[in-house]
Amino acid sequence: MLVNPTLIKTLLRVIENDFENIIRFLEKEVKTELKAQKRIATGELLNSIEGSTRQEVDLFLGNVVAELKALERWQFSNVKIPAKNVRFGGRKHIDNLVKWIRAKGIFNVKFGSEKSLAFAIIANQKKKGISTFRRKYGFMTDTIQKNTAKIETLATFTLIAACEDILYNNFCKQAQNIFNE
Repeated sequence: MLVNPTLIKTLLRVIENDFENIIRFLEKEVKTELKAQKRIATGELLNSIEGSTRQEVDLFLGNVVAELKALERWQFSNVKIPAKNVRFGGRKHIDNLVKWIRAKGIFNVKFGSEKSLAFAIIANQKKKGISTFRRKYGFMTDTIQKNTAKIETLATFTLIAACEDILYNNFCKQAQNIFNE
């Protein structure tokens, strides 16, 4: 029994729409957790969190891909980083720390400039690691893990409904062909 390619494309669109709802839910949950952890000094990381879906179709298969993207530095806000793994990230690292210092309003005259304070923070991070105090980590990974069962359930219902549609439509076409003969 062959499946109509147009039907597959239509079903992929339906699955993509359902997955879009799932990724929007996950995006909202991750942002909520980041706010709950009070890790939104400049708001750049929060505003960068974005979910998207897309179809990837080749001759034989069709896939729907769902992604949750954020600024690359989300990883540093998500986990504790031991001192041995702290690397100096160059000018970008300093600029981001200066933005954070300004947003937090923690400039100290003792250091002379915000840039000097940023270098002092990096030196301290290399000595002690990047610690996130009071359980302020895991906003991304823990939230995804916490919601995995819900996501799997939603995805399963979507796939079951899509399969039922394929079977029903194929049955209808076969029945129509039989009656037209």
